[in-house]
Amino acid sequence: MSFLCAFYALGLRKKMIDSMKNLLFMMIVAVNTVALVGCSKDNPAPMPQSGFVVSKTLIESGEVVSFTNNSQNAIRYEWDFGNGQSATIQNPTMQYNQPGSYVVSLSAFNEDNQAQVSTIIVKVGERYLKSFTIKQISFLDQSGLAHDSDGSGPDIFFYAGKAYNPKEYYTFYFENLKPDDLPITLNMEQTNVKLSDEDWRFELYDLDPLNEALMVYWSFNPKQYSRNNKIEMSGLGYLIDLNYEIR
Repeated sequence: MSFLCAFYALGLRKKMIDSMKNLLFMMIVAVNTVALVGCSKDNPAPMPQSGFVVSKTLIESGEVVSFTNNSQNAIRYEWDFGNGQSATIQNPTMQYNQPGSYVVSLSAFNEDNQAQVSTIIVKVGERYLKSFTIKQISFLDQSGLAHDSDGSGPDIFFYAGKAYNPKEYYTFYFENLKPDDLPITLNMEQTNVKLSDEDWRFELYDLDPLNEALMVYWSFNPKQYSRNNKIEMSGLGYLIDLNYEIR
């Protein structure tokens, strides 16, 4: 009888020890879980702030633009340039070859993989002929004679057009031009003269006396020159700026 009681007491003690071990294990797991949850709530990564600037928001086709990333609290980046191309470097560049409006987006991610997105629109336009600024001309023709025998000064205007049709477009004219009038600007009468990627011809004429007398001309592809909204044409005593705009 005493043996049985002792055996029973021993078994009961073992069960109590096992129960205490299990309870202790559960308490440790619970404490660690609370600690982990507490850490994740109390110390989150700062939210990223996405931001960037672009070198130009209005460009012409074929031009390269650069993007400067000024995001904060970010460790990685995803760029979408709106033309099917993307990048993950911090400060990329991109060349746009087709006219249109492109929405450029930057996704900035923090250490917790949270993201914020910022966007800028880049417009890719084409060159349109705007005007001619005449800074210097020769007041004598190639024979050394005045363009106007009465000394009144030439009445000047420009023709412009593709090489096979050089008189397609024209400017307003300036009457009785004199040296003191320079510089002057002759605006295009037409407002949608797109400078295509081919050879063009630009001709300066004198209307006196009641006819068109060619003074000077230039032939070239205007898309191959300058990216400063003007092309300088010079020679034979003339200095003239061809002015264009991107739209």
